[in-house]
Amino acid sequence: MAASYNRGEEDEDSVYISLDAQNIMGRDGPNNQGIVGLINILKQLRIISEKTDLTFQLETIAPPWAFKKFSDRIKEFSRLILVTIWPEDKELDDYLVASLASAHDGLYVSNDKSMHQHIGKDDDWAKMHRIGFKRLRITEDLAQEATFATKSIELLFPDGPLSDTYNELKDKQELFVKTEEWELQYLEKFDEKRKRKLVPKYFCPVCDEQFQSWSKIGTTKLQQHMLETEHSC
Repeated sequence: MAASYNRGEEDEDSVYISLDAQNIMGRDGPNNQGIVGLINILKQLRIISEKTDLTFQLETIAPPWAFKKFSDRIKEFSRLILVTIWPEDKELDDYLVASLASAHDGLYVSNDKSMHQHIGKDDDWAKMHRIGFKRLRITEDLAQEATFATKSIELLFPDGPLSDTYNELKDKQELFVKTEEWELQYLEKFDEKRKRKLVPKYFCPVCDEQFQSWSKIGTTKLQQHMLETEHSC
């Protein structure tokens, strides 16, 4: 039996889910997908709603600069709540995501395993309310239309009926989200931008080993390498 989903409207029978957009979109890691990853999750939730008797009340929380021209894409699936994040309060969006989930006795999507602490909740509460996720690559074996950066995301629901429903649909291969042309173009540009950031900027004067940065904390920085190997000019 198919059922509708909604974009934030109150419904006492719906499952409330807030989404931590910044966390979902990620930064520059090799499997991050930017806005496409967020859209992927929203599309999966729509599929669940269409294939079951579940409905969702979805609210996506993000800073105003996160989407630029893609806000309307998000609003096709979810209410979009834009919040200004000041330097002295960088966790404000996390606070709102967790607060809304708590206020609606619902769930929230994020891989941040400590954000529940912002609202005084314990780890047991988080285990019952947080939906994690992991990114997967879809290969040609799984989808003929898979191209360059076609990827998918697997949601990790808390144990319970919703998790069982999701896993059942996943096992039946009914959760595949087709990547649209605009998404493929976005992913290609996103990947090119990430690769440009990974171009080495520093070189050891002795061994020519390449490094991303000079003196930030880490084991692959040029300064630390020179100190450990005594490679210096």
